[in-house]
Amino acid sequence: MKNLILLLLLATFAFSQEASFLKNAEVDSIAYYEKGYQHHLEKYQHDESISTKALIVSGVSLGIGAAISMYVIADDIGSDTKYTMSSPLVITSMSFLGVSLVSVVVYATYGILANIEKKDSEDYYNKKREYESKHSTKISVIPLVNPLEQKYGGVLALNF
Repeated sequence: MKNLILLLLLATFAFSQEASFLKNAEVDSIAYYEKGYQHHLEKYQHDESISTKALIVSGVSLGIGAAISMYVIADDIGSDTKYTMSSPLVITSMSFLGVSLVSVVVYATYGILANIEKKDSEDYYNKKREYESKHSTKISVIPLVNPLEQKYGGVLALNF
């Protein structure tokens, strides 16, 4: 019985869906595509911002780590004191280089996510434009009846 309840609880989380950004969308398809476009555009801008910040952090950390490493190597060559891996400067240098490595991974990951979101936003934008162009022009015929002159006919009307 415990296993069944645990299985149901896990299945609830496994099959639950994220709240959709289009949950309260109108029936209007143009609004649907506009909301999808805006959602993916905002996610693209967010991911691009994080990617840029990670690249800056990586560059600064790499520069500081490399400068400290060069100082340690130059000081180790020119003097009688030998640095070990447990010395504070070596630990600091390796820490900065580690932060740089992690930042490169974050940069690459968010760069890929940003490109995916950009593609999705462009797809929604193109679908919205396609839908607008298909359904924006309507042709109708309005009957024209003139009982005084006893004429009848029709007028072709274009609605944009």
